[in-house]
Amino acid sequence: MKEKLEIKVLMSNQRVCNAFITVTTTPTCEIEFHAKNYDMKKFVGLDLFEAAMQLRKWLEVKGNFALCNFSRKNIQPSGMSRQMSFGRKAYLVNSEDVLSTVDIFASCDINQISKFRARKLFIGQWAKSEK
Repeated sequence: MKEKLEIKVLMSNQRVCNAFITVTTTPTCEIEFHAKNYDMKKFVGLDLFEAAMQLRKWLEVKGNFALCNFSRKNIQPSGMSRQMSFGRKAYLVNSEDVLSTVDIFASCDINQISKFRARKLFIGQWAKSEK
């Protein structure tokens, strides 16, 4: 599968710009990022979620954030969702422990994004509370 998607990116100057990603699942899971003033950048992972996390970290180093579900603090795929959707579907873990599945490339609001480290800490705490 190969699909081209338009996403919004919050830039370090607080402006929102359009970017494009090309998502491929065969033979490997890849995301190609295309945006004005950037060379094309490719991220490869075991699944799309892993590739999206690489894109997320790369953008964050530059002070930018994708306004997509994969930039949320409470996003986490299950093993089954990773197998069934190549990691494209993931769960939103909220404070009431209610889980809902979302497309990781669907848009989200600015107030829903977080830094990668905040996500890592949140998911770690959530996983401990589930045991």
